[in-house]
Amino acid sequence: MREELWAQFANDDLTVCGDGQCDSPGFSAKNLCYYVMEMITGYVIEIEVLDKRHVGLKSSTMEKKALNHCLQRLQRVLNVIEVCTDASSSIKKLIADEFKTLFHSLDVWHKAKSIRKSIQKVVASTKGNDKVGKWSNQIINHFWHCCSIASEHEDTTEALAAMKDKWLSLLHHACNEHEWTTGRCNHEEMEPNEEHPPWFDRREQDYEALQKVVLEPSLLDSFKYYVKFRHTGSLECLNSMSLAYAAKRTSYKYRFYKARKQLAAIDWNYHLDRKVAVGSKGGEARYSRKYNQRTKEWNTRIIKVDKDYDYIPIIMAKVFRRRMEDVLHTDRHVSLSENDPERIASTIAHTAPVSSKELFERHQTRFETKK
Repeated sequence: MREELWAQFANDDLTVCGDGQCDSPGFSAKNLCYYVMEMITGYVIEIEVLDKRHVGLKSSTMEKKALNHCLQRLQRVLNVIEVCTDASSSIKKLIADEFKTLFHSLDVWHKAKSIRKSIQKVVASTKGNDKVGKWSNQIINHFWHCCSIASEHEDTTEALAAMKDKWLSLLHHACNEHEWTTGRCNHEEMEPNEEHPPWFDRREQDYEALQKVVLEPSLLDSFKYYVKFRHTGSLECLNSMSLAYAAKRTSYKYRFYKARKQLAAIDWNYHLDRKVAVGSKGGEARYSRKYNQRTKEWNTRIIKVDKDYDYIPIIMAKVFRRRMEDVLHTDRHVSLSENDPERIASTIAHTAPVSSKELFERHQTRFETKK
């Protein structure tokens, strides 16, 4: 399947996005699966599964190595011009050092989430900054709008300048000033609205807090990663769906974990273009609602037709055919694959295993055994 997908994109300039998912929460993961998706169509075109033994038992470096392997394989057969990831510092350094020809974009949603956290930090740090908190939704929406404006420019230098200019206009708009010497807001004339957050006054303390959020140096420096307006929401959905194949509460050996993640990718690609379900009465599209506890609002969700899994009999037929054509016995010795982590070490322990008998003999209790 992978080679067939690659053939479809052989003559295209590709923009891909990637994200890694560990097999357990926290910093003690044993396995990691890294999916690379083509952003326009949404197809998964590359997968890399690593065990922590592949990286010297350092779980935090698995994602970097997995992306490196994926991009190296893709660049041999496809023309990848841009890659979108999360804002990991190690990933940014990898692409800047090893893949200098690629344009590196970061996910807009993750940055918007980071900006919201910085707003909450400013509000909590000093008393009297509540007005900044009331503007948090408007600030986040403005950031999304700035990224959208930047994406309209083909030249990245012009896009970055346009994004920064639009972002800084927030300092004027928040003071109810919609036209100034160097520019103006591009929204329609605003009517009085009781639900609108209160306007800022440049002489007040909360305006200084707003400036601290808007003019934060690291935020402005990061804008170069968002001028293409990329979002990896589809990858997040894929990672969520793949948990049905490999739950984080269950431990799997490397080859079984890899097979499950590959099945999840096949499931995703096969059912990518499912149609919207329609109701029995009137033939209207079906929707459902879900309450968001963070925003305190109801959201809608489109309901699609059920999955049919018609590809499973095809996979089973290929398995049976390979068994029929196999002339050797099923009880024969089968060597481990070249990338199997058991070739590196039999366990993920930092020390060599000791026999159970020796451990039992070493064991000493602090309590006296009653006779």
